[in-house]
Amino acid sequence: MLDYVEKALATQDIAVLWDAHVAHMAAFGFTRLIYGFNRFTVDGGPGDHHDALILTAHDPEYLQEFIGQELYRHAPMLRWALSNSGAAPWSHRGFLDTARTPSETETRIMALNCRFGVTAGYTIAFPREKSRFMGIISLCGSVGSSQTELDEVWARHGRTIEAMNWVMHQRVSALPHAGSRRPLTDRQRQVLELIAEGRTIAGVAQVLGLSPATVEKHLRLARAALDVETTAAAIHKANWQNQMFIAKS
Repeated sequence: MLDYVEKALATQDIAVLWDAHVAHMAAFGFTRLIYGFNRFTVDGGPGDHHDALILTAHDPEYLQEFIGQELYRHAPMLRWALSNSGAAPWSHRGFLDTARTPSETETRIMALNCRFGVTAGYTIAFPREKSRFMGIISLCGSVGSSQTELDEVWARHGRTIEAMNWVMHQRVSALPHAGSRRPLTDRQRQVLELIAEGRTIAGVAQVLGLSPATVEKHLRLARAALDVETTAAAIHKANWQNQMFIAKS
């Protein structure tokens, strides 16, 4: 555990950290993972998945439907995570609403999960540090594993597994990411940083040795990359995605 924590805290690359985390979870029998973190949830929902950091270790064909067709928005684990925190097995009654008939989308999700053997696992909902933040990870067992088998693993190692996922979440959420949108270029980041410090367009142009028109162009491209309409919103989003004021190693 200490070895895992030390390596996770020293890692500066999300992909490297994720690969190591997947390998550690596989050692416990959880071989297929989906992690999602979004600082821009909307009206109690998960928000736009293009703004979210989504890391996976699932069959690409499964992900194409579950994520690509946005079925995840109606998944019982996500619905539970919107108003809960902590870890729960997939047999948890909060995931199962037997009092009503499943919707068409929920029926599609169940069929998809059965087709790929996504039937036993645990979900961890991380407490929200701020009202619009949301982090969740679903740990699925190997194809053919039963919930009873995974419950036995959790009884022995659940505290360790949950703590390791906490460390991963805290470290990943502190690293720069742009979701699935284009990351800012160095010049776009520089321009936004100077504007955030209170400089005018002319002031930024003077500092960077550019024309005001070129500064305006970089701001326009930064807004487009972040999918926002104003420079203030661009600064807000870039800051929360850790794309600004990045320390150079």
